[in-house]
Amino acid sequence: MATTAIFAEILIIGFQAIVWLALASVTILGTQCVDVSVLKGWESLVTLFVLAIAYALGIVVDRTADSVFHPFDRKLRKKYIPDSLPPVSEMRLQIMSESEGMAKFLDYVRSRVRIARSTALNLVLIICTFVLLSVTGRTISGSLSEVNFLAATAVVGVVVLTLTVFAWARITKTYYRRLVQAYRIVEDKSGGNFR
Repeated sequence: MATTAIFAEILIIGFQAIVWLALASVTILGTQCVDVSVLKGWESLVTLFVLAIAYALGIVVDRTADSVFHPFDRKLRKKYIPDSLPPVSEMRLQIMSESEGMAKFLDYVRSRVRIARSTALNLVLIICTFVLLSVTGRTISGSLSEVNFLAATAVVGVVVLTLTVFAWARITKTYYRRLVQAYRIVEDKSGGNFR
């Protein structure tokens, strides 16, 4: 996968994490301790700092989401990858060595898997921090009452989280199906001499 695509993927995940970290900070510290005017003239440095933090957070959240989703991922692997085939990592390496086009396509699908699973984890944390923010009385809801704000946040959050997990499952199934197909195509072209 291209370095730029990996960088963008990790940044997307990291910016999502910044949302729940900001909400957690406001929940704990309140908004009175934030004085954005002190940053005037430092915009470039702040932007660079935020990008660095987002990238680092993206890596951590991606690995954490991978661990959280691992049991579900293994169930899908067992369902879509026959026992007669080699492990996923071996199939991927063989496809990479034999077909750059198929490897790029599979990397694109894997990127979507990583973004979906990390988004699901980030959404759980965003929902939790929104609820905590509301419960502590530090709402950012404007004219909505605290109860309405909490209910709206919970409903919208759960709906979006459900859709995200559904998307992750669908994309993961697609990835494993295409991985098997690509491996068999590459294996047939090489005369089945992989093992």
